[in-house]
Amino acid sequence: MSQIDVTPTVLGLLNFDYQSKFYGQDVLKPDYKPRVLIATYQDLGLIKDNVLTIISLKQKVKQFQLTLKPNQKVSSDFQIFYDQILLTKERTDLVHETIAYFETASYMLKGKKDQKID
Repeated sequence: MSQIDVTPTVLGLLNFDYQSKFYGQDVLKPDYKPRVLIATYQDLGLIKDNVLTIISLKQKVKQFQLTLKPNQKVSSDFQIFYDQILLTKERTDLVHETIAYFETASYMLKGKKDQKID
């Protein structure tokens, strides 16, 4: 889950009936599809299907297979460390999905489309 999922999840816990253009999802709903959106000042990323896709300036793309590194001292619910292995074959579906998330957000913010519900 990402921080963008917090508000929809809290509103879901409160049983609020609402319309929104949130990118986030209620992570407690049965139809929740796990994914994480991340960003730094230069890179944008998506974690989905245990693959980290990073898109950077000048159309650079890197993808890593994420494999959990179990720590016996930590409960299974709180495992957070992963090995990252560079993919040799690009998952273009995830590259396109990553670009789509961030291009759509940019479009909505530039056009102030996020401020009114149709």
